[in-house]
Amino acid sequence: ASPSVHRGAMAGGFPFPGRAARLECFVALLGLVAYLNALRTGFVFDDNLAILENKDAMSSNALLPIFVHDFWGRPLNTVSSHKSYRPLTILSYRANNALIGGVRPECSSRECPGGWGYHLTNAALHALVCALVARLTRVCTGAERLANTRALIAGSLFAVHPVHCEAVVNLVGRAELLTAMLICAAFLLHASAAADGVRGLALGAQAGRVLCAAWLFALALLCKETALFAMLAVPAHEVLVVLQASRSSLRATAPSSEAEKQGADKSPEEKSPREESPGEKSPEEKCLRDKSPLVEKNPSDEGPSAEKIKIGWLKSFEKRRLRLTACGAMARLFPIVLVSCGYLILRVALMSHPIESDSQTGREKLEWVAAHPRPWPVHYSWAETKPSLRLVRRAENPLSSLLPPLLPGTETRSTSGGNFLAWILSALHTNCYHWRLLLWPYQLSIEYSFDCVPLVFSLSDCRAWLDILAFLIAGAFTLRRLAVAVATGEPRACRDVRCIAWGVLAWVPASNVLFPIGTYIAERLMYIPSIGAAMLIAQLLAPSSGQKTQSGRKRELSLGAARLLGATALGLACAALSARTLVRNLDWLNNDTAFSSALAVCGRSAKLQLQTGKRLLGSGDTTGALVRFALAREIDPDFCDLDFEEAKVRLMLGQAKAALPLLHNSLQCPFTVNGAAPMLMEVYKQLLSQYPNDSWLHGMAASTYNSAGQPAQAAQHHARAAEICTAQGNATCAREHTEGHARAIGLAGIGS
Repeated sequence: ASPSVHRGAMAGGFPFPGRAARLECFVALLGLVAYLNALRTGFVFDDNLAILENKDAMSSNALLPIFVHDFWGRPLNTVSSHKSYRPLTILSYRANNALIGGVRPECSSRECPGGWGYHLTNAALHALVCALVARLTRVCTGAERLANTRALIAGSLFAVHPVHCEAVVNLVGRAELLTAMLICAAFLLHASAAADGVRGLALGAQAGRVLCAAWLFALALLCKETALFAMLAVPAHEVLVVLQASRSSLRATAPSSEAEKQGADKSPEEKSPREESPGEKSPEEKCLRDKSPLVEKNPSDEGPSAEKIKIGWLKSFEKRRLRLTACGAMARLFPIVLVSCGYLILRVALMSHPIESDSQTGREKLEWVAAHPRPWPVHYSWAETKPSLRLVRRAENPLSSLLPPLLPGTETRSTSGGNFLAWILSALHTNCYHWRLLLWPYQLSIEYSFDCVPLVFSLSDCRAWLDILAFLIAGAFTLRRLAVAVATGEPRACRDVRCIAWGVLAWVPASNVLFPIGTYIAERLMYIPSIGAAMLIAQLLAPSSGQKTQSGRKRELSLGAARLLGATALGLACAALSARTLVRNLDWLNNDTAFSSALAVCGRSAKLQLQTGKRLLGSGDTTGALVRFALAREIDPDFCDLDFEEAKVRLMLGQAKAALPLLHNSLQCPFTVNGAAPMLMEVYKQLLSQYPNDSWLHGMAASTYNSAGQPAQAAQHHARAAEICTAQGNATCAREHTEGHARAIGLAGIGS
């Protein structure tokens, strides 16, 4: 193959452009066909909150609030916000709503019809990502004769893998699709510019692609914040480019005998284009020697002295070339660093809240912050860009229960408490569970919250040792390939490291290691990291070196037999994965099928039982709802949402007195207080008008007002309860309410 067609991975070339384009179209078509049966899917699970109940996602509403609200439509500068800033994802929903298969603005029911346009858009985005993955594989795993084979393997596995169903069929996964598409495109543009830099082209010729890559990176950040970590694959690629350039420099300046000796130890497939004929210099080495002034003046010099002088000139020239390569890499990375810094500053500016009065507390603070926009003094802080730790609870992410508790009224954790060993073992198990889903995607669920996947509390749990073994094997392989790549710049090791970087770096924000997130396990989080996994599998299944015989000599497998065996294995794997994907798509058909399939896998999930109970309550099955709520309470007695949902059932059954304690407890839950407070006041108003002489009812009202920080109203109800108890001759009751009245009066006096 000529150098113009047969370039190495460092050069970022694309061999056989016609065949490559057809391969990418095939992979894209495969990804599209795998999700055609999902077009009749409705709005399922979180789609209702993100689209149907989110005013920002409707094209009929104002546009500007998108840029100051989070993904769920809440103001970014409030404590209740999850700080998920994804305006471009919301804009894509609005475009769907306005142009392709949208929903009516007045549609707010949980079974809203329509939505095929949303799912068609997701399927098309997935198909485009599959094509980009195929092209990305050729860049990251080398442009040898096996490049198209690797691209086919990686692209096909990625296209039909069932773990991607949540990202493609669940409309909330649109953020993953857009981010993956933009990051892959940005990486390819940057790699192309890096290839020109290695070949000696001026930075001006690379500037357009570098700036375009930075622009795509900025758009990816506005689709999902995890793009910040996924884009770290670009600096990793640049470092490997410099390492390979360094190795190339050493080879170019090495004596011919040593170069021939090194080349003789490699198989024809393992050699890079410049190593194919050890006795013949590559075009770049010839260019270097032709540019040497000494060679031009003395083309016929022979002997050891002349050779040493030539090598000295070449070493000096190569050092300068290597410095230019490193400086070029830093110059190409500068726009990406600039975009990253700008994005972080933007988050601080948007998510910091105005400085409110110290006399305001609790709910008044939140209302004040929401009502006062920017001209007021603002408290800028990096801590404001992270979601409140109080929003990360055991029900969604059980790992948070293993950390030390928060100090009262702060976002700081106590220095004591918690179970550090259990946190390490459980976090390791969570990460291994995610990667296990890639290898064996048989049991999949829409929800993995507490207690679907039990925590690992000690080393006596056999899962801990399996996880440790898997971690050690993966870590040893990664460190070994990284050490070889850094020490020698060996091409295959660099290819392995590129694939690993795509898998690991993109996974960091979802690993629960750097910071706790609101999700314990979610299949959609594997969408971008699985790109690296697919490329690594392709690299391992289509190695560049032949197998060794017992005598140590290398031989190649029969090309026809190898192709037949590989095609058969790939076909069987894709057929099995495609079948699982098509079946999995049907699980997402509607909320009933989604929750039914999830209960078969995660029956021990308290949140899943709660959601199922709410579904039953919506259909009028109050008995079934109470059964589900009881199961959820048995799994997680501290799940505070249960009180509010059960109270609604009691009210539907006409059991207002039974609902009162539940609504009162709901006031202590930050996730239900806004709904419980007005409902509780209405229930009190109704019951007190019916039972004005019920001391228990007045006592409950006094307790509620005390919890709400209104001691004056609490004192009135305590006084009325004491009067009723005295009239009934209940001295104990009268004494308790008299004491309560005195405490409330004292608090009211302090407050005034």
